[in-house]
Order: sequence, then structure tokens, then C-alpha cells
Amino acid sequence: TTWRALAEFLVGGRPDGGRGAPSDPGPAEAATARYEEITALFRVAQPLRRASAEIAFPLAPDLPPVSRTPAVNGVLAWEAAVRGDDREEARGRARAALAPDPFGRPPLTVPRLLACHTLLLTEDGEEAETHLCALLAEAHRERCSVTVARVLALRAELHLRHGRPDSAARDLAAADLELPPDSRHPLSYPYWTTLGILTDLANDRPERARAAAGRPVPSPAEESVSGAQLLFARGLLARADDDPHRARSLFRACGRWLLQHGWTNPALLPWRSQAAEAAHALGDAAQALRLAREELELAERWGAPGAIGAAQLCLATMRGEDRLQRLRAAVDSLGRAPSRAAYTRAIVALASVENGGPDRATAVAAPVTGGAGTGNAGPPGTAVRR
Repeated sequence: TTWRALAEFLVGGRPDGGRGAPSDPGPAEAATARYEEITALFRVAQPLRRASAEIAFPLAPDLPPVSRTPAVNGVLAWEAAVRGDDREEARGRARAALAPDPFGRPPLTVPRLLACHTLLLTEDGEEAETHLCALLAEAHRERCSVTVARVLALRAELHLRHGRPDSAARDLAAADLELPPDSRHPLSYPYWTTLGILTDLANDRPERARAAAGRPVPSPAEESVSGAQLLFARGLLARADDDPHRARSLFRACGRWLLQHGWTNPALLPWRSQAAEAAHALGDAAQALRLAREELELAERWGAPGAIGAAQLCLATMRGEDRLQRLRAAVDSLGRAPSRAAYTRAIVALASVENGGPDRATAVAAPVTGGAGTGNAGPPGTAVRR
């Protein structure tokens, strides 16, 4: 098959018996760049090894830690982002991925989309939007409807993160025209459904969101990362319906799948804080505190102000002795984040506590994915309207 031929080529099974980058009559650097591009794309496809038994191929080779190839930097930027352990590395690699190719080669779309998504997580939203607009114009020129739809979807996520749900709805509607739902691959179904649910929730259309959430999912897609995103969206709906038992179950199931795929960064999908909220509502203070503290620790490791502020705001609702300190820290962090809505919620919560309001001054706003836009953190994210 094509997959197996590619796999054998990458792991060294060339017809001439050689290994590594193929021989090339041109400059050695250009040949290496071509090899690295193919390897990068192969790594992007690795999650399919878990999502579909019909696609069988070995692990992709490691990418070089230092490379001038934009595709390599785009994939490594995304891998750093999902791990959530080095925001500066992820940001630097994303920018390198979006720079012109030093060999003058045509840029690849998927690594650039990953780089733009990485910039959403590093909270460099304006920079990401500039590159997405350029990608969109390029895709229109080339009349590539699939690329147009994917760029519009990622820009919709950006709009959700920045508190522009009406713009997100317009981009999703345009994406549906470019790539109708019945033309999409089954494995992508949960991603598109999740984005639609989050957009509907942000635009105060809960019934439409519930209808979408109740539709069946193709079985291979349920165990994918996009399947985890859909679990998160369903958890938000359960939370809006005041069903903390179901919400906690869905958020924790989402977290299990994300961790299995190596997605630990809470900026992707803050499932821990959402599960903590549900546990708190159910009276399980120990679990709520554990999850909230874990999310704050991971958010601080990543270093994005929005993710840190959202985690601080969540923890502030869980305990009493340092609530005021936590709320002030949340206000400070969210004041440096893209979402004004999250900052406003933190201000209201702080004012309520300072004025002697109830212990639970405010509910932590639910974000959204893919990850998976948010009012806090997480792709995409939005506040659930009750």
C-alpha cells in the first residue's frame, strides 16, 4: 500500500538498500529537506495508528531537533504545544514554520496550520490570525476547498477564544459551503461536530447544540483526539443542564483519551478544571482540589496567562483560606490574556468576595477546544450560557 511504501522509505527501506535521506542529483541540503518534509507529514498521521485498524504502519522516525525545514518546525511546534512543557520553544518553532522556505520550496499546508494552532495556544492570537488570513487567500487562489474549510475552522476556533462567537459562526457556515458535512472523512466528524456545538453554545443556541451532540459518531473516531473533544463539548452541555454526575464522567473520559494521546497541556482543553467544578458540585472536595491544583501546575508549566488565570479562578472557588489571593492572581493573569470575557468574570468574582459576597462568588466559565476557543483556555472555548 501507499502507507507501507512510505513507511518503508522513511525507516530506511530504499530500493538501493541505503538508509536515511535519499540520494539526489541536486544539493544535499535540498534532498534532506525533502526527506524531512515527508517524515514530518508521516508524524502528523501517527494518531491514525490508534484511530483505525484499517491503517497499519510503523512508528515514524524522529524528526531532527534542529532543522531549517519549515514543515519540521511546524510539526515540532505542535508536539511541544500538546505536551505543554516549553511555550517559548513552541512559539519559536511555529514562527520558523511560517517563515519562507530557505530552499525556495512551496510551503506545505498542514504544518503551517499546526503552527497557527500552536500560536493560538501560546496566546499570540493576532499573529496567528494574520497567517490564517494569508493561508485562506492562498487556498482560495488555488481553489482547494478542503484547505479553505480547514483554515476557516481554525479561524473559527480563534474567534471563540477571543470572544467573537458571531464571527466563528460565519466562518463555520462558510466552511460548510466549501466542504459539506457529507464530504468529510469519518475520522474528522467529532472535530467538526465539537466546533459546531461550541459555536452554538457561544451564540446562545443550546437546542441546536444538543441536537448535534446526540448524533452518532463513527466508531473509529470515538477513540481519537477529536472524539475526546466531542466528549468535552458534551460535558459542557451536561454542565449547562445542571447534571454534574454526567458532566464529571464526560470530562474525565475526555481527559483519559487526551492523556493516552499525549495531550497534557490544559490550554488545549481544560478538562481538569471542568471535572473539578463538577466534583465540587457533587461534594467531592478532595477530588475537586486535586484536579484544580493539577491544572494550575500544568498551566504554570506552560506559562500562558489565560490558561494560568483560568486555573487560578477555578481553584479560588474550591477553597476558602486563600480565595482572595487566588482571585487577585486570576485577575492579574487574565488581564494579560486574549479573552476579555474571562477577565470580566474574574473581576466580578473578586469584587463579590471583597464586598462580602457568598463563598462561591461565580461559576468558572466553561471553555471549549479543540484543543480542541474559550473564554478561558482551550481549543475551542466559550462560556456556557445557563
